Amino acid sequence: DILSRMAREIRAARADIVHGNVYSAWVAEERIDRTRILDPRDLLYDTVCHQAIFASRRVFETTGGFDMRYAICADRDWLLRAVLKHGFRLAYTDLAVCVFDGGGLSSNERNKQRKRWENWLLNVRYFPLRSVGFFMRKAVVKLTTETTP
Repeated sequence: DILSRMAREIRAARADIVHGNVYSAWVAEERIDRTRILDPRDLLYDTVCHQAIFASRRVFETTGGFDMRYAICADRDWLLRAVLKHGFRLAYTDLAVCVFDGGGLSSNERNKQRKRWENWLLNVRYFPLRSVGFFMRKAVVKLTTETTP
């Protein structure tokens, strides 16, 4: 069973947080989504589906719970805090550890703008210098590709 396999993976990885793959059942063609975060800096551009994360009790005791100021991205904030602020080691295993059915709060069309805003706030908080450069590049590309009347 998956919990026994993950327990072995956690011991073998000697990591505080281990994440696996997600079986996406909500898309037209069911698939396995693999998000491999191999370096903490990868978390600027990508995150791990919270259903696919296994963490030791020590991580929760040190990091605390979810910050509900981030109604949609509280899981991303928690992961960033654990890895970047507290230095917990993140490891990946190539196992499908959960089924994701979609249709949650972050997939709601009305909440997509809030999700972008919360992600921007988290990027500025945890990656201040990289965020400025990232958003400046986006602005320059937008300005240079817009046609003028």
